[in-house]
Amino acid sequence: MGPRIKNYLALAIFGISTVSIAESLSFSSFQIELEDGWVHSLERGPQMHNGAGELINIYHPDGNGILKIQAHSAPHFVSKDNLRNMTNVNSSTPLSWQSWGDYSGYQYDYSERGSFYRQWWLVNDKAIIFITYRTDAELENIETDAINRIINSIASAKLQLETNCVDPRPEQCTMDYRPVCALRDTGVRCVTTPCPATEWKTYSNSCAACSDPGVIGYKQYACPEGDSAS
Repeated sequence: MGPRIKNYLALAIFGISTVSIAESLSFSSFQIELEDGWVHSLERGPQMHNGAGELINIYHPDGNGILKIQAHSAPHFVSKDNLRNMTNVNSSTPLSWQSWGDYSGYQYDYSERGSFYRQWWLVNDKAIIFITYRTDAELENIETDAINRIINSIASAKLQLETNCVDPRPEQCTMDYRPVCALRDTGVRCVTTPCPATEWKTYSNSCAACSDPGVIGYKQYACPEGDSAS
């Protein structure tokens, strides 16, 4: 299929589509909304080190581009200068500090060997997200609106929590019932979907929640829809 025909097909698919949120993906440090028709897969590999999360691939089966997202956890607060030094962009090239969803950072576009690339380096406190979108150079504008909406939907998972659990974790807790809804890392990592990496779970009290090493944090009262207490 020639590039001109691919261009026409992509315009037909994305040019008249309406916006509909089909899936909300939750991870330990952020959430992101996928529009109707977009799918995702997860990768694990040699990039999984130094606090890096799974590599998330987001794409439309009838599209031409792919969005790759990976979150990292830094030991300390990440400043604008710290983040700028993490980019692969020459220091003489000006980059503007912008906001996307609950995150802020830098964006940079370039074309190379017939492909168009758009990169984001985003941060929220100590949570860092690296994002790359790649498509054919002649199709760089076809999915732009959808990609921008997906990036702007990024929400910090921790912003939804009232209290974050910290180490050392409690070893003994009372039996009083003052339920909390906790965000827990399931430890599940796979390449098929749906495959959530986190879950909301009701615990009898805040101490019981934070005694679970998988719990990131919690908010007051039981989770909705009758999640089981622990």
